[in-house]
Amino acid sequence: MSAIRTDKDKTYLAGGRPGLRLMGDTVESADALKKASRLGIVAGLRSMTPLAALAWTSESTPPVLRNVTAFLAVGEIIGDKLPLTPSRIKSGPFMGRIALGALSGALLCKRLQQPLLPGAIRGGLGAVIGTLAGATYRSIVPEATGLPDFICALAEDGVAVSLAFAAATPDTQE
Repeated sequence: MSAIRTDKDKTYLAGGRPGLRLMGDTVESADALKKASRLGIVAGLRSMTPLAALAWTSESTPPVLRNVTAFLAVGEIIGDKLPLTPSRIKSGPFMGRIALGALSGALLCKRLQQPLLPGAIRGGLGAVIGTLAGATYRSIVPEATGLPDFICALAEDGVAVSLAFAAATPDTQE
């Protein structure tokens, strides 16, 4: 494939002709898609965390919505450690994570004044990756390292919360 170069707000394939433009191919739209993917990955790890991060990083979010999303995210973090919690890769939880990843990606793109559909797609795909990666991590690492699953789950929580707030914070530098 030909090399791609970017000048101002247009992307060109080698030879100087304009290439396909998804979301305008501006730096802002590329950043929005990266952040939407990251929020999707977080939805695969902890499904409510991206919505809570979006709520808490927006000045226009009503306090009640901030509190509800935080309550749901903390409840999920606690519930994840319980033995009765179903596997994230069962069809119901998996589809829910994809839906929440897509919603998070779309909401982020709306905030950044970018088209919603590409953000939703990237958020949904990120959720697939995050779900499978998180399930693999939790099934392999405790056995391989001898660490209790609880400790591995806490590490996963930290990654999810950190990544969510880094992606949702408006002035995050890449």
